[in-house]
Amino acid sequence: MKGNSTSRAALTRRGYPVERRFRKLLKRHLAYWLGLLITGVLREVSLSLCSWALSRIFLIWYLFFVKYRRRALKHLRQVFEDTRSEDWYWRVTRTMFMNLGRNLAEFLHIPRMPRRRLVSLVDGGSFRETIAGALAEGRGAVCVTGHIGNWELLAAYCAKFFPTAVIAKRIYFDKFDREVVKRRRRLGIKVIYQEDGLRPVVGALRSNRVVGILADQDIRDVAGVFVHFLGREAYTPIAPAALAISGNSPLFVVCVERLERGRHRIFISNRVEQPRTGDRDADRLELTRRWCDVISAFICEHPRQWVWFHRRWRTTRSKARDFASQRGQNTRGN
Repeated sequence: MKGNSTSRAALTRRGYPVERRFRKLLKRHLAYWLGLLITGVLREVSLSLCSWALSRIFLIWYLFFVKYRRRALKHLRQVFEDTRSEDWYWRVTRTMFMNLGRNLAEFLHIPRMPRRRLVSLVDGGSFRETIAGALAEGRGAVCVTGHIGNWELLAAYCAKFFPTAVIAKRIYFDKFDREVVKRRRRLGIKVIYQEDGLRPVVGALRSNRVVGILADQDIRDVAGVFVHFLGREAYTPIAPAALAISGNSPLFVVCVERLERGRHRIFISNRVEQPRTGDRDADRLELTRRWCDVISAFICEHPRQWVWFHRRWRTTRSKARDFASQRGQNTRGN
């Protein structure tokens, strides 16, 4: 009994042993300060050199962090099945990791980049024209995107022309989170956290802002529905559809494609048509299905642009029911 009480006392509130929790915090602090040191140096070199260096660092991640590489390869094989060669799967995965390094290089340099320089890197004429037309209606615009190309550069580019807000998930380590949010705000981007609920997002749309939502991940603690994503049923956030329907705001799928020599091209869909059956839940489900079809088609056409190691299909219907039941019990217990 004494041994059991001692072991229970040595647990944190999340159920982790204190020693394990301490090790995790130590690693995060070391990673944070080491990251600040490296990025501080890389910000002082040219963007092209920074991009080259970080793409090679992320190539080391590809080589040694086997878990992420295996997951990316697994997802590619599941989506494309026997339509591609094994060599193709490995080349796509390798390029994806290197592109993440290039994304980080651009994220570091963008805040100090002159407006003309940033605009010159992006082919976004069609995007600007479409969004300007949508905002002329006065109800804002919901732009659904994913971890495709450089999504941070997409938000920065949008903010150069239109009032922009993004819905973000709070990063697990506060120091990292503050650093990222600080850079986004320096670019003129309003950051709204997921846990803040829909009210500030509705307010942003009523203020005629562009609201960007990264909605391509499986996030169990937000409201969602099951629709097909890349041909497989996936738990998908309902927020983009709910916001567009409740405010009668136009919804677009927006993706940025990385081109050669550090250039980018923005793809924007036609306005995704909103169903009007009078059944709110059915309309939200159908609108979610429609934008998922558009973004899935883009990823299939440009597979090197998407981050394939996210656990996109981890939540099944049975797991969702169990999670909802557990959440309900916790709520009643409190």
